[in-house]
Amino acid sequence: MKLTSLLRRTLVGFALLLGLEALLRGLDRFDPTAIEDPYMGFPGSAPIYRPIDRPGGEAWRETSPNRRNAYRTVEFPLRKAEGEWRVFCLGGSSVFQERFIDPDASFPFLLEVYLRGLAPESSPRVINSGGAGTGSIQNLEVAREVLGYEPDLLVLYPEGGEKNSIPPSPGGVLAHADRDNPARVWARRALADLRCYVALREAFMGLLPRGTGAWVRSAFSGQVQQALAEPFSERTFTRLFEFKQDRVPVLMEQVIPEAEVRYANQRFLDNLREIARLCRSAGVRLVLVLPLHNLRSSFYLRFHIDPDELLPGMEGEWRQRYEQGLSAKRAGDHLAALKLLRSVRQCYREDRDDILGFYIAECFAALGYPNLELEELLRIYQRHPMLGHIRQVAEEFDLPLVDPLPDMLRRTGGRAPGDRYFLDAYHPSAEGGWVIARAIAKTLAREGAGRPLVAWDAPTVQAAERFAEKRVVEVGMPLLCQINAALRAKDFEAALGLLGQIPPEERDSNTLYAFAYGWALTRSGRIDQARELHGRLVARFGQGSGDLPDMSTDEGMVRHAFQGDVFAIF
Repeated sequence: MKLTSLLRRTLVGFALLLGLEALLRGLDRFDPTAIEDPYMGFPGSAPIYRPIDRPGGEAWRETSPNRRNAYRTVEFPLRKAEGEWRVFCLGGSSVFQERFIDPDASFPFLLEVYLRGLAPESSPRVINSGGAGTGSIQNLEVAREVLGYEPDLLVLYPEGGEKNSIPPSPGGVLAHADRDNPARVWARRALADLRCYVALREAFMGLLPRGTGAWVRSAFSGQVQQALAEPFSERTFTRLFEFKQDRVPVLMEQVIPEAEVRYANQRFLDNLREIARLCRSAGVRLVLVLPLHNLRSSFYLRFHIDPDELLPGMEGEWRQRYEQGLSAKRAGDHLAALKLLRSVRQCYREDRDDILGFYIAECFAALGYPNLELEELLRIYQRHPMLGHIRQVAEEFDLPLVDPLPDMLRRTGGRAPGDRYFLDAYHPSAEGGWVIARAIAKTLAREGAGRPLVAWDAPTVQAAERFAEKRVVEVGMPLLCQINAALRAKDFEAALGLLGQIPPEERDSNTLYAFAYGWALTRSGRIDQARELHGRLVARFGQGSGDLPDMSTDEGMVRHAFQGDVFAIF
């Protein structure tokens, strides 16, 4: 009798839930693809691309509304047309690349141009599935989804969004919770499409207290909040940008525990392997691309040294040599600076000081040795563990591996690529995207793409080259690139002239432009104007958060604003 009663209650419960689900669907409420998702990009999220009906009843997919801040708004047919060559490009913001480049000159767009030249008998469709701020966890979920959309090829460009999956970031906390309790993932996957689940989740989230804002999302956003929370000073607009310019790195213990770093590296490796396995099982080709970054930018280089990295008893000597070398560099005596800075390496058990290598490279550049500058900068770039992981997976699964760096160096004439090829410290400009797209296309032409391709010197490919070049010229060097180049060269008058091209209202409403403007005003001696700008920003954005962690010291900046330089040590 009890069993019968339990069964009856269970059936009634299911009937009520089905009724609620039908009602919510009928009212078009709590659509999982339209409501902000606290698990966005993690297992159990709503799909990136939802089905829609176009005029005439043709079924297509479009980017879900709640993904359009992080993913491009695109549409593609539910079913491939005959002859269509469908390619998805996965990765982070360097793939997404929607901001600052108009018209589209992202590398997925330019890759489609080249594929049309290489396969004139096909109809290539390259879909940009890069997501801003995403790492391998999200890349894996995107791969799971798009493998159901009849792809012929996946191109994966992994990059720095991995730092967002390391505690204390919210993504890192969620990733660890999922690791420790796999049932969470199973439950979210099972419930993700149900509107009644979304309604209950929204009700529960509404009962929770609001976050305190004590976690700093990025170095820039954290410094903006702190700068607006404090009275104006001559460091307000300069501190963040000059924190890693000709200064001795902070001597402090590692912020991110070694076990956490090892785990993050292993997770990245495992996620790439799983993507490769999924593609192999689905019979879909996968191409891995080694990510590039601006070799002439120090913004993301590690800026703290653990005392254990120094040889015993060398702390005083280390600091003295460093300070003397940087003093000579600031004075313009680059030969003396080079000798002193290179001697700093003798103080280490093992030299892993990337910022030191960057300073040495700047000395070589000033002395007219671009080849030695490049050698130092490549030493920093090539030892990043992410590159080794990508190479390892490509070798294990016998995957095509694209390294755009040789093409980039041919384009620069063997000089270190800088602001012309990047919008900032990391994201490629239109010309940088062109180099990446071209390197991918050349690799496919050389190693095969699963369908007939014409030779690289064929007229259709040459036409693609001309179109790509025209598009890059059309986009030009974005204003942001020009501003960054002027600021990095310490040509503050030129930076002010460029920033003056932006309407004041637009400039003040964009904190990136506003703080760059404040930096240039301060360093060009226009202190009163910088103070007025600070007042306008406080009036516009508020007084800043009083819940921010203390970033008044160098240690606080490394720990909180730069989050222990996790970008560099991952």
